[in-house]
Parts: sequence; structure tokens; C-alpha cells
Amino acid sequence: MRGRCTRGILTLATIAGVSLYAASIASAATITVGTNPTGVAVTPSGADVYVTNYYSGTVNEIATASNTVVGGPITVGTQPRGLAVTPNGTYVYVANQGAGTVNEIATANNTVVGSAITVGNGPYGVAVTPNGADVYVTNQGAGTVSEIRTSDNTVVATITVGSQPAGVAITPNGADVYVANSGSNSVSEIATTTNTVINTVTVGTNPYGVAVTPSGADVYVASSGSNSVSEIATATNTVINTITAGNGAFGVAITPSGADVYVTNFNAGTVSEIATATNAVVATSTVGMNPQGVAVTPNGADLYAANYASGTVSEQGELPQAAPTAGSASFGSAFSGQLAVNDSSGSVTYVTSASSPHVSVSASGAITAPAFAPAGTYTVSGTDSDTSGNSNGWTFALTVTQAATATTLSSSGSPSTFGGQVTYTAAVAPAPYGGTVSFGDGQAAITGCGAQPITSGVATCTVSYAATGSHSITAVYSGDSNHLGSSSSAVTQTVAATTPAAVTGLVITPGDGEVRLAFAASVSDGGSPITGYQVSTDDGQSWTRLDTHGSDTLTATVTRLRNGDSYTIEVRAVNAAGAGAVSAALAPIAPVLPKTKIAVPANPLLYSGPARETVAFDRSWAGIAAPAIINLHGRHLKRGQAASLTGFAFDSATLRPAAQANIRRLAQSLRGDHAVTCEGYTDYRGSLDKQQTLSENRATAVCVALRHDGANVTTTAIGHGSSRPVIIGGNRANRVRNRRVVIVVDH
Repeated sequence: MRGRCTRGILTLATIAGVSLYAASIASAATITVGTNPTGVAVTPSGADVYVTNYYSGTVNEIATASNTVVGGPITVGTQPRGLAVTPNGTYVYVANQGAGTVNEIATANNTVVGSAITVGNGPYGVAVTPNGADVYVTNQGAGTVSEIRTSDNTVVATITVGSQPAGVAITPNGADVYVANSGSNSVSEIATTTNTVINTVTVGTNPYGVAVTPSGADVYVASSGSNSVSEIATATNTVINTITAGNGAFGVAITPSGADVYVTNFNAGTVSEIATATNAVVATSTVGMNPQGVAVTPNGADLYAANYASGTVSEQGELPQAAPTAGSASFGSAFSGQLAVNDSSGSVTYVTSASSPHVSVSASGAITAPAFAPAGTYTVSGTDSDTSGNSNGWTFALTVTQAATATTLSSSGSPSTFGGQVTYTAAVAPAPYGGTVSFGDGQAAITGCGAQPITSGVATCTVSYAATGSHSITAVYSGDSNHLGSSSSAVTQTVAATTPAAVTGLVITPGDGEVRLAFAASVSDGGSPITGYQVSTDDGQSWTRLDTHGSDTLTATVTRLRNGDSYTIEVRAVNAAGAGAVSAALAPIAPVLPKTKIAVPANPLLYSGPARETVAFDRSWAGIAAPAIINLHGRHLKRGQAASLTGFAFDSATLRPAAQANIRRLAQSLRGDHAVTCEGYTDYRGSLDKQQTLSENRATAVCVALRHDGANVTTTAIGHGSSRPVIIGGNRANRVRNRRVVIVVDH
């Protein structure tokens, strides 16, 4: 027959003098021993428990496998109280409070070895160092602690501590001994290297039991007068927690895992279980009358308490810990699991006492969590019990991690064209609810495309490129609270050149069998240098190369036209990608007979009308016809002939590339030995001296270029300043042809 567990309260049934009961701590057995048992100790193997019987003057051995007393009582000294087993399990040391001695028992045959060891007055508690070399015994009547060397059972040191020392415990590294001073409400710390008290810590009233955690980080002390347990941090030797236990808190034992502290409550006849994680009492069970000593088996499965007034020892065993205690899932994936206990006493029922969002545990132990629980840790705890009344606490922690993502990147088209738009699309899977995507070009961020928002797992970036070339584009997803970040593979984007933009500002001036053109250079070369311009006179049906002059404003002449016929003139720029857009259409225009040229005024500045040609137009100083070099069309110049070169920048004698090309053409037209004169001219704005110098510099620049380009000539450079303008009136752009050099072949 077993007891029934109701909310942690113990119900007791008795058969043939043996009590069997169950509580939230677990089921239990009661073993009859000698009179007034006080101390209890478990062998390192966990196979045996030794109990001191205070008024019998004996020690009993209990076999844990059967929970029965093995053999007869072992007679020791008067009023045995505390005892301890050596680490190798070979000997048991017993403190005889009434005799002032310590006995050594050989566990192999349960006989007392040698003579009793005399210590101080009223020996009480016993502890053996981890290496088994020494035994420390508290002398309650003397206020001292005796150190016994186990190799020859000789007292080698006596240390003065507080009043009425009782319980004693040694740290796992053997460096320190902690003593509960029941008369002075304190704990003394003894350094084993010097056997001196190095710290004294004030605790509750009448401390008796003391135990050190397996890690050595904490000491738990039970104080019967204040019904409390003090937690001392060994690093600072200060009380960091005080826990209320039962009435008359007395003995202390800690599980090998350090997870639980068990305290006997002398006046209440109970044992309290304290969870070290929270320092809260999590269970209380009834044992015999006036429990004192308590010990836990090495596997942590059983607890033994000596019941002083009952003459018994209570054994309590827990259900094994339910497993698993933890699990994991990634966001977007459901979790399922099963709590299980290796229990042979029947089916197990699980009750949840502390719930957590997104995780549930059924009565059968089934663990479930939905697919989209936010990332984080969710802890659920409760109790489990079987049909025999055994029970335990359980805890399960589910960690939901951020889901992994993959980012893919695509381009709206590669190659794209110079100046054209490209849209990059980053797709993040699974589609996240938050975060952003940043687009990069090589090692640099793309301007305007940092931290782009995501909609339905997609972010975009639209850019245009003002240069040709290749770009390595990447997309990086930042991640959010439920998704990890990710980066795409690089996408190569090639930007290719396109044809030039249309020329603008086309102005057509009809002439005799020709039209003169002026227009603005193309505003965009399409990413490839403009190699030239083409002109069409038949509404775009055919195109021919156009020789231009100037830079920002270009001029050209289309010749070999028939006066009176109408022509639709169009111009376009050309680069390596091809011919560009055509200039805006203008009304057809017809070449006309030349208007009557006017005489060169004595002072051109006095003329303020529209632009007019003078009789100096395309003429040398001496009046020789001097057509533009481009209009020679390969014809060779002879003695008495001349040609004109225009295209100088305002106030400059520097030859532009187009002018240099025309000079090379002229050099080819001069075959044989010649003597030429270079006549320089300027516009009529500015001081006369300045214009004279500028005209001379222009003439010199042309003569030098002719010789440089291979013309076999002797040259003379003459400047005429602004004295013979070919265009008067209008604006400076109209008078561009005044900035000229006329080359005359003298012989």
C-alpha cells in the first residue's frame, strides 16, 4: 500500500511497523534502527547508509538496495552523533559526544579499528577532506575544531571557532572548512593550509546543519531557532539569500547536481526541498519525529533522514527527471516532442503549473508549439506523477531560433545602355515580415538604395549609369527579430554605350549653291566619344560626313547644292555605337544667289544692323578669292590662289583639332616648292593694338603648322588686325568668320 500525494501533503500508511508514503518529493520507506538516531552518511558507492544511535551508543548499516538493516549494531563510544565516510568508502569516522572521542569503523567488516581518538569536549560534527587525508571534528562543548590525520589517527591541530560548533562541511577543493556555531549564530571559515579562521559570517539563530554545493560557490546553513536557511556566497563570504524553511530547521544535504537542497525540520517532523535556481521551497514531505541528520545518495535519487524521536530512518526516492528538458525549432517550423520518465511504477501524468506562450504540454507529456512562434526561449514547468504516487518536478525550455534566409538578386537587363535605367530585384525567402535590403556595387553602397523596404519578400533598387563599364552588384538582407540576415551572390551588370543624343539649335543659312549650318554639339555622347557628324539633304534618305568647326557651337557648310531647289536638312552625331538621333526637323530651305555684299566700313563699330557680308568675304587682302579649305575638295592651289581657315576661339590663336585637320588638307594641296603668305584677321571688338597682335599670332600659328605638316613652303606671316571684317553687325556668334587666316600662294 502506498500513500496518496495531494498538493504536496503527505498521507501515511503503516504496514508491520514500516511506513511507506509519497509526497511531492517522492515515495518513501521507514527503517527502524537504534534509539534516538541523529547522524546519517551514505557511502560513495551509494550501496550503504550508516546511522548513529545517540542513546544506544551504536551505529547501524542500512543496505540501500533493500532499505534494511544489515547485521547487528556496531558499538562505539557514548552518545555518538555525527559521522562521515572516507572518499574511498573504506572507513567511517564517528564523533562520540558523551565520550569526547572519535571512533574509526572499517566498512569491510563493520568493526571498530584501533583505539578511540581523543578530541575536544562534546564532539558533534564530522567531515573528511576530499583527499581523505584529514578529518575535521567540531567540539561543541569546547568551542573548537580538531583536525585528525587519517594516516595515523592523530590530532594534529585544534582551532578555536565560535560558541557551540555543530555542523561542519569542507569545500570540494579541500581548501576551506565551514563550521556552524549554534551558540553564536555564526559560521566560521577555516583555511586548511593554515588551520586558522579567516572569516566569520553572521547567519540565523542557532545554526546546526551546513553543506557546500558541488561547485563550491555556495554554502547553505540551517538555523533551528529562526526556522531559516542562509545561502552564503563563498567568493565574498556574505549571506546573499535567506529562505524560510520548516519549524526547527536542522540538517542540510545538497544533491550531487546542486539543483536541490534538503532540510530537516526538527520540530515539524518534515523535510523541505529548496530549488537552488530560485531559492524557493518547492516541496515539503512528512517524515518521522524530530528529524536531524540528512544525506543524499551519490546518484541523487534517494534521501535518508534520521528521525531522533521515532528511532527510524526515512528514505525518499524521486521519479527520474523527465526528459527532454530542452528543445529547439526555427521560426516557421512547428515543434513537437514527448516528455518521458524512465519509470516502472505505472503510467505518468503531467500537470503544467507554469505555462508559457506558444508552448503547451498535455497530460500525457506531448509537447507542441506552432510554426510561427516568435524567436525566443519559452519555459514550461510542472509536476509529474505515476500511478504509484511517485512524483517529481519537470521543466522544458523551447528555444525558437531565427529562421535562415536566402537572398537572390536579378537585373532587369544586362547589358543595359548608357543613361538608361536598370532595376535590381532582391527576393528573400522565406518572405520575412521586417528588415531591409541594402544594394551594393563592389565595395560601395549604391546611392539611394540603402535599407530598401521589403514587400512580400521583395525589395527593388532602380539606378541609371552615366558611364559604360562593368559592375558587381550584391544585395544584403539585414534580418529581423525572427529571420537571420543573408547575402546574395554577385550579379554582373554591363553598361554598354548607346548612340549620341540629338544635336540641337540647328540654324541654316542659305548661300550660293550651299547652306551654312550652325548647331550645338550633342549634349550626350552615349558613353562613347563622338567621332563625327553626318548631314542629310534629302529628309534622311542618305547621309554624308559633315566637316565641322568650333567646339560648343559647331559650324559647317554643305556645298554642291542647286540654287532654287528646296532641301530638307538634318544633322546627327556618330560614335562607335552608331548614328544618333536626328536633329529636329526644319522647313525645307533653298540655296539662293548671293546677296550684294557691302563695302567694308571705315569704322565697323558704327554699324548696328543685322549681320551683313562685306566684299572682304572669302577674299585675301589683295582681293583674291579665298574659299574655305574644306571647299577645295582636294584641288591643288597654285600661284595667285588662296584659301581661308576659320574656327579660332574668341581672343585665341590656338588651333583647334578641326583647324589642324584643315591645315593638313591644305598642306597636301601645296605640291612643289611654294612661297605663301599667312594673313591673320580678327573681329573688330577690342583695342586695335590687341587685335593687331592677335592677328599676327594667328598668322604665325598657321604658317608654323603648314611647315610642320609637311608643306614644302617658305612662309611669311602678316597680321591685319580687325581692318577687314567679312561680317559686320549681328552678334559675336554671327561674326565668327572674322576670326580667320587667309593663306595666299605667292609663287
